[in-house]
Amino acid sequence: GGGLPMTLLKELTPILLALEEREDGHGSPKGLPGKEIPAAARLANAFAHWNWLQNSRFYAPRLNPTEAQAALSNAALKTLGEDEVNALIDQTDETT
Repeated sequence: GGGLPMTLLKELTPILLALEEREDGHGSPKGLPGKEIPAAARLANAFAHWNWLQNSRFYAPRLNPTEAQAALSNAALKTLGEDEVNALIDQTDETT
């Protein structure tokens, strides 16, 4: 056995499907804009972007927390939810 209970999978499916959506409606698979994207997916996108900025990439160095916050704020307007980005930045301010 094991595996995810079907009820949990049903709850997660809309969130998982929306992970590539963008605030401006140019994401995939449905091109959902802003508040049509499930809040949990918007928050997961903001967190994933924060994590990505905080790690070295072969084409760009790791950003310090101040630089990452600025980059995250810029991304909020186009690709990430502004409320979710602000909540994440508030949380990182408390932990840094």
